[in-house]
Amino acid sequence: MGEIKSLETVVRVLTDLDSSYAPEAYFLIRDTVTFAQSRQEVHRHLTAGELVDYLIEFASGEYGPLARPVLAEWGLLGPDDVGKIVYKLIGAGILSASPEDRPEDFQVLKKWFPEDAMMTEYLRNFTLPKIDL
Repeated sequence: MGEIKSLETVVRVLTDLDSSYAPEAYFLIRDTVTFAQSRQEVHRHLTAGELVDYLIEFASGEYGPLARPVLAEWGLLGPDDVGKIVYKLIGAGILSASPEDRPEDFQVLKKWFPEDAMMTEYLRNFTLPKIDL
């Protein structure tokens, strides 16, 4: 319970300083790391590419075909945004990095949720509801 409260406090401070990302985006990154660790036989460091792959898998499982627009609503538009949140959480002591890790590792990634023409058409006039935490 202490970790969750600590993360909530950190997220509140981070979003007060910079509202580019919704609090849910920070929790999603933490949940993705937890999900990734549960999928590995041995606990080890994740590369930027692995983290983005796990995020796509985890968010798709949680939100189905709405994963891309939900994450976009929270400010996550691609791997670069994931990296920005990861490095904010590293700076706050919630996550850690290896000496070889760099924010640029996320900037060069091209993978993200695939475009879905039918979903794009459906979402043109769709507004996601705001959820209060």
